[in-house]
Amino acid sequence: MSYQSLIEECGIRILIEEMIGDYQGDWLFFVKQGRKYGFVSVGYGSCSGCDAYDAAMDDGTLDELGEEIVASIEWFDSLKSAKQYVGNAYERALQWYYHESGWDDFAREVSEYRAR
Repeated sequence: MSYQSLIEECGIRILIEEMIGDYQGDWLFFVKQGRKYGFVSVGYGSCSGCDAYDAAMDDGTLDELGEEIVASIEWFDSLKSAKQYVGNAYERALQWYYHESGWDDFAREVSEYRAR
């Protein structure tokens, strides 16, 4: 199991993902469910004391963690709107992941994504 599987188990398809950070950071996911597109950032750490997935595995609350992740997805009715959200440098600059190595690659991949 993984953060990816928690998302996919809810019928959500991961289109683009990027792990940014070193021993702690964020998994960035650009996703699709039905006709909606979404974005979510999930923090991770290097041990069960600082990583939600490891902690949920230890205490048997993976289902709850999956529900929390899915509830935190920013959903959009169109691909264009989702791309605008991810590409909005002014808004994203308020998030720490925007300043991490890997964000630019993720944002570029999202901007270049073409529906299949």
